[in-house]
Amino acid sequence: MLQSGDLGVGLSRALVTTITGLGIGLIGYFGHAFIVSRVSAVILEMEQAYAEILDFFADLDAAVKENAETEESAKEEQKEKLA
Repeated sequence: MLQSGDLGVGLSRALVTTITGLGIGLIGYFGHAFIVSRVSAVILEMEQAYAEILDFFADLDAAVKENAETEESAKEEQKEKLA
């Protein structure tokens, strides 16, 4: 036959299991949130570096084109002087 102490032991074990599960779940949740925030920060830094690299190459391309145009006009001036 069941005694009142048997029910109390079962309830106590269930509460301890529930609290342990909630504790582990909260640790996992906050760990996940931390990792997601770190990954987002790294992605933002990578996007900023990507934008800087694109700007560098765009400026480099513009400088190369400007240099080529300057050299062309200098060559044309020399041809005109020789002619």
